[in-house]
Amino acid sequence: AMLDERGHTGIPKGTTAHRSALYIATAGPSDLIPFHLPDTRADRQLRIDFGGVWNLSSSFPADITGEHTLKMTHAVDLRLFQHVSTRAAPEYDVILPPPKEEGAWDGELGVWFETDWGGERRIVVKGTKRGKYSFNSTDIHEGDELLQIDGEYVSE
Repeated sequence: AMLDERGHTGIPKGTTAHRSALYIATAGPSDLIPFHLPDTRADRQLRIDFGGVWNLSSSFPADITGEHTLKMTHAVDLRLFQHVSTRAAPEYDVILPPPKEEGAWDGELGVWFETDWGGERRIVVKGTKRGKYSFNSTDIHEGDELLQIDGEYVSE
């Protein structure tokens, strides 16, 4: 960053952001830091990042003077919510029968399994039945592997 030595702007000395700047300055809660963006002849957008438990703000135009009201929201650890997809998790549990608050259970999981004979004799999901518990209330998908039943590994 370079110091802005232009006195005719009426803005106190600040920083000039580099063309590829992703970060300009760190400011305290009540600090104002003047800065000048490079003249890129393109749309110049700013975003505010408070860090920590806050999400990044939405973008706002840097070339339009005026006040901008930005909604700042807390970041949430999605692993704490049951309704969020667990597909990124390498393993997850499906409890049968499900707790009563999870929906209708008619006694049928609605999953077709097949044995993958190529090597380890794994049991994999061949498909799920539309309208059944596995389809409506779980993240079970075709190609998933059945690892355990009541804590006992099925492929050993």
